Amino acid sequence: MARSWCGFCGLRAAILLALATAIPLALIASLERAATAAGGTIGFRSGSWLRECAKWDPPRRRFLISTFFEGQIAEIRLPGIADGSELEARTVIADDDVAGNASLGIAIDAARGRFLVVYTDVRQFRSAAVASYCLDSGERFFLTRLSYPVNPLFAAPDPTALDQKIVI
Repeated sequence: MARSWCGFCGLRAAILLALATAIPLALIASLERAATAAGGTIGFRSGSWLRECAKWDPPRRRFLISTFFEGQIAEIRLPGIADGSELEARTVIADDDVAGNASLGIAIDAARGRFLVVYTDVRQFRSAAVASYCLDSGERFFLTRLSYPVNPLFAAPDPTALDQKIVI
């Protein structure tokens, strides 16, 4: 008799668990649909397939987007009036000095009129750099190499560089 009662409790717990997980998932799905239906998303066309980071530049009404494998910075300018035209990513920074590296992060420094980009070699983790560019013209202010292939660093997720000698 006790065995059937435990089996009943196990079935009851499984049903309760299924309902407890189904309700939040249904709520999330309905919220996503509502945001999409209300125009809460921005679609754009791009020649690249993987974007790592996007930052909003309010005065210029654009997103700055870093590419993962191309090592470039693209922009998506938003029109002043929603006319239904398709948005397109356009490359604004393609720096030859960091060619072959991935651009892993962007930080906008509006007070100084610049944005900072973190570059690293994601294939072999042999080089890393930080560069600064003008928000208006895209002119490079500086490029600081954090490592060279001779003295490599290990790259950790979310543009952080760790020296080989550091013990975590």
